[in-house]
Amino acid sequence: MKHTINSFREAMAKLRRTTEKDLVEIEFWSAREIGPELGYDQWRNFMEIIEKAIENCGRIGVERRHHFAEISKMVEIGSGAQRVQKDFVLSRTGCYLVALNGDASKEEIAWAKAYFVIQTRTAETAAPEVSDAEERSQLREKLKEANLQLGGAAKAAGVENFAFFHAAGIRSLYTMNLSELKARKGIAPKEDYWDRVCSLELSANEFKAQLAKKTIEDKKKRGVIHGQKQAEKEHERVAATVRETIHKEAGIYLEDLPPVPSLKKLLSDQKKEEKRLLGRGATTDSSSEK
Repeated sequence: MKHTINSFREAMAKLRRTTEKDLVEIEFWSAREIGPELGYDQWRNFMEIIEKAIENCGRIGVERRHHFAEISKMVEIGSGAQRVQKDFVLSRTGCYLVALNGDASKEEIAWAKAYFVIQTRTAETAAPEVSDAEERSQLREKLKEANLQLGGAAKAAGVENFAFFHAAGIRSLYTMNLSELKARKGIAPKEDYWDRVCSLELSANEFKAQLAKKTIEDKKKRGVIHGQKQAEKEHERVAATVRETIHKEAGIYLEDLPPVPSLKKLLSDQKKEEKRLLGRGATTDSSSEK
């Protein structure tokens, strides 16, 4: 099966279920059914991703009970016998959180995340109930982790100049170097570029890093890659593939995406607001005791 944004969109539509509560239609998905579409054929492996997504709900202020409902159902196992099978009912936001916590080296996960980001941009459906700052924060951390893993694979393949190695991937993904990219988007030279880019761009770079890590490791084992130049060329090849695929599926090039407000500032403002509200709550409580 070819995995693209469109194929995941079709899967979401095909597997979508609805129920009615207080005359309002509620949509949901079965985790058992959506798992294979995200590249997880083994339930026990997919359960780990669901548990991570549920754990992260509290960190980003999302009420888990609205998006993850554990259920049990009877299924036939042959000869008329039945057994209890565990499943989860997922909201659209629940599906998105699972995708955010999945293995980005899986093409299915990469396209699922791109689907949710693009649907928000085009207002295809209601946006997932995850704030832009928290979404970008999660993806930023995953990108850092992916680049560290890529660096490890590059080192094992004989790379010594990591600045050149990472720059090769940037040039191929954007057709320009980082300083040119900052100038194009109006980002100050001393600013952290990744602090000013949207979720789609972060997700694309994470996918590029994970995919390059995998192909470099595989080709090193086969003796195809050894040394700086060969590793750089492979990084460039993967980045070019990701660039053209995103353009084919979403009709955009990443260098054309506008900069977004500073993630550090958004998170800082969010913390200040939380402290202000907590302070107000403490004042109210102390006043009521008098």
